[in-house]
Amino acid sequence: MRFELRLRHYTEQRYAHQPHESLGGDTPWQRFHGDPRPLRLPDDTVVLRRKFEICFERLVSKDNIVQVDGLGYEMPRGHAEERVLLRRRLLDGAICAMHDGRLVELRVVDTAANARAPRARTASGDEPPLPMPRKSAADLAFERDFRPVVDAHGGVLPSIPDDFPADD
Repeated sequence: MRFELRLRHYTEQRYAHQPHESLGGDTPWQRFHGDPRPLRLPDDTVVLRRKFEICFERLVSKDNIVQVDGLGYEMPRGHAEERVLLRRRLLDGAICAMHDGRLVELRVVDTAANARAPRARTASGDEPPLPMPRKSAADLAFERDFRPVVDAHGGVLPSIPDDFPADD
């Protein structure tokens, strides 16, 4: 829900009103409202949601955990120390992975339960944990462009410059 609000705010208030060279200097808003053809959306919501997914790779730890945005997600058993392709569904924020030919939604690690669970030992004893993956350029750009649009008290944060053209 938060992502949808941020995306709507950005596209409606900024992106749609900036002239684009590829549109001959028109804004997306001008082109969209100037097109006489009706908008067609997919009949199936699953097909529509699939259009809003991004894929990325992560290394699975020995404990079958993958790190995404500073959170650990539990992978199904059998993927320890493998590089896996994950999918982020942008409309609901879910992280998914393929397992046995099925797309499985991953859950955030339950750290309280995990703290009491015994760990598998290697022949050489305990090894240091794998380093946290660096944030990609896409992750950094996402955080920069889609910062919160409301503060902790529900008030709107100032994000649009005063000289930005208003909707008429």
